[in-house]
Amino acid sequence: MFKRLFISVLVISVISSCSTRKNSFTNRTYHKATAWFNTLFNGQEAMDAKLNELQQSHTDDYFETLSVSPYSKIEVNDNAEIVNYKGGGQGVNVFGQIASGNVLDSENSSHSGFEKAEEKALKAINNHSMVVRNEERNKLMSLAYLILGKARYYQGKPFQALEALNQVEQMPFEKHKVMAKYYSALAQVQLGNNYAAAEILDPLYFNKDLKKSEKALIAQQYAELFYKEENYESAINALEEAIKNTKSKKQRARLNYIEGQILTEIKDFQLANEKFLNAYKLNPGFEMEARAQVSRGLNFQPKKDNYSDFVADLQGAIKKGTYQKYRNEFYYALGSIEEKRDSINLAKKNYLQALKEEMSSPRYRAETFAALGNLYFNNADYVYADAYYDSAVSSMPESKRKQELSEFSKNLSNVMKMHYLVMKDDSILNIASLAPADQKDFFNNYIEILKKEDAKRTKEEEAVASNFQTQSKIKSFDNSFDNEDKSKFYFYNGSTKSNGENEFRRIWGNIALQDNWRNSNTGAAIATIQEKKAELTGQTDLKNPRRYDVDFYIEQIPKKDSLMVLKMERDTTQLSLGVAYNDLLSNPKLATETLENLISTPPKKDSVLLEASFQLYRINNGKNEVIANKYKNFVLNKYPNSLYAEFIKNPKIDLADNNSPEILALYDKAYALYEDKEYKDLESFTENVLNENKNQPIIPKFALLNALAKHNLGKEDAFYSELNNIITTYKDTPEAEKAKYLLSLKGNTKTEKIKIEEVQRPKIEIDKKEKDTTPENTEEDNQEIGRGINIFG
Repeated sequence: MFKRLFISVLVISVISSCSTRKNSFTNRTYHKATAWFNTLFNGQEAMDAKLNELQQSHTDDYFETLSVSPYSKIEVNDNAEIVNYKGGGQGVNVFGQIASGNVLDSENSSHSGFEKAEEKALKAINNHSMVVRNEERNKLMSLAYLILGKARYYQGKPFQALEALNQVEQMPFEKHKVMAKYYSALAQVQLGNNYAAAEILDPLYFNKDLKKSEKALIAQQYAELFYKEENYESAINALEEAIKNTKSKKQRARLNYIEGQILTEIKDFQLANEKFLNAYKLNPGFEMEARAQVSRGLNFQPKKDNYSDFVADLQGAIKKGTYQKYRNEFYYALGSIEEKRDSINLAKKNYLQALKEEMSSPRYRAETFAALGNLYFNNADYVYADAYYDSAVSSMPESKRKQELSEFSKNLSNVMKMHYLVMKDDSILNIASLAPADQKDFFNNYIEILKKEDAKRTKEEEAVASNFQTQSKIKSFDNSFDNEDKSKFYFYNGSTKSNGENEFRRIWGNIALQDNWRNSNTGAAIATIQEKKAELTGQTDLKNPRRYDVDFYIEQIPKKDSLMVLKMERDTTQLSLGVAYNDLLSNPKLATETLENLISTPPKKDSVLLEASFQLYRINNGKNEVIANKYKNFVLNKYPNSLYAEFIKNPKIDLADNNSPEILALYDKAYALYEDKEYKDLESFTENVLNENKNQPIIPKFALLNALAKHNLGKEDAFYSELNNIITTYKDTPEAEKAKYLLSLKGNTKTEKIKIEEVQRPKIEIDKKEKDTTPENTEEDNQEIGRGINIFG
């Protein structure tokens, strides 16, 4: 009994003597041990557990260069929780000041993860820091401040992290200083101060006395900084250093994979594939193993690599059950290999097979759609390419790549609308030229074909409805459309078909164009590709009850007075179409064919003939000198006084020179007609101006006023046609942007009245040598200029 009492008294006396203000061996030993076992151990455990959780939940984007850390980027968090520890006792806070209090008992805290680590570090500092004569005597405090800094960095609190990490560097102990500097560099990166981070890492990177684990971390972070600065050679060298010093096989695999990605970016495909193979051999897990093999396949170079070996590797991976989730990616890579070998049919086959397989990720599904779109686009089959690009955009996650595809898809869709508007107008003009009896015969033949096609489509829809897999079936359409003897109606006449027309004969399953239509397994079609074709070409609604009635078609043939307007609409649209084929789709051959077809019709407006001839010269200049010289001479001989002729003679002149006073006066008159709602006079007036003054900078404004006049006169088809014309003819002008906006509102029934920014009056520049008699705008004028106009009301 006495012995137990003696021991208890002894323990109490020892504990009570362990002051944080006395520098003794007993005190240092006690506070070092209790700081670790009572606080820091638990804080480190909480932080390690959270990091492991982040790593397990992180999903890498293999279409981007991976980060060296196997978890998501730690961003600055402006709303991060303020963590405190205010228990009994006193110690030193992160500013080196005495801290004490008794507000919060840490033992009852609900914090976890990084917050818990921060709280435990603060508790250790508060209770066990030994500052004697302005110097820290407890060696474990350097670890406490390091844990505190790391915990704050991982919470997105870089300024607070730097404050804590700076305490480590101020202490007389060398241990943990390297890691404190490393995390200080990470905090600077978090703040966007890459230069400051590099200054911290630079001396550490070249320090040969560091531990291997420290060298590995510093080298990989240094590599990431080099990569951000596009210093790829230094980034690769730093990754090699990191790989050499990294113990974890999984991390070495990651670093090899990153190196392979960078080498791919700089087009060193052979060395990149060696790195991807290294990553694969290190067994990093099914995901990276599969992606390493896919990356090797995508890097295939026909003239350097063994085709049989690459295909055998991918086909072998397809057969492995462990990689079943990634089978679509292997087929995608096989399609890429065949495409590079110009084996287009095999490429299509593999891409389509990829779409049939289980989707490993939305991005790979989207890229497969885009790859198929590219195949059809490169073959100038724009209609079917457009369908695949549209699918790619719908499947693609939000990203810069999605924005690029979306913009390209919109351009392609607009070009196809112009294409089919020209085709539709051609059809109508051809039909109108027939005798009444021939018109009836034509439509009787047409109706018979419709009946056969409807019967076939009904059977196909029934089959699809019973066993349909979305995005996996592309069936052939009937070949009856190839009969060139049917009539002059363009979509039965092979001589007038354009590239891409035949692709409408394929059926994209029975997919409805509605929300999430690509993910639907239903057989109910709202608008199949045939219906889309019918809409673009002006065919009858597939569900119209009068589609078998000859009189229904006869009634729609325009009268003689309307045919001239239709022909002019067709000419201006085809002019825009030809320019768009070159400028938007980079297809000068098809652009030339389209514009030469326009000239052969010939155009009703002389200005269209001049514009088409100049565009043929511009498009072929330096590419096809025979065609370029032909139309150059035509412009110079027939229109010697035009601005186009001046440009041909002196290419350095600016076609968008200052507006003449005469054209500005005409705009004032046009705008007055617009304000007075004299839309019929405005339409006629602006069309005359557009014909005679094609090249003045202000001309796009006349074109937009002309479009608005057509809208207010109820000529909706002409309105939308003119908007498309503005977009392609006056590319990169404010009027083209407004036209795009107006087109985006087409079919919007949610809002009865939609306002757009009013067409602005141009600023009239008066020659300084002339007397300035132009009055300044009044406040009332300025308000009027900024007023909105209702184009749909």
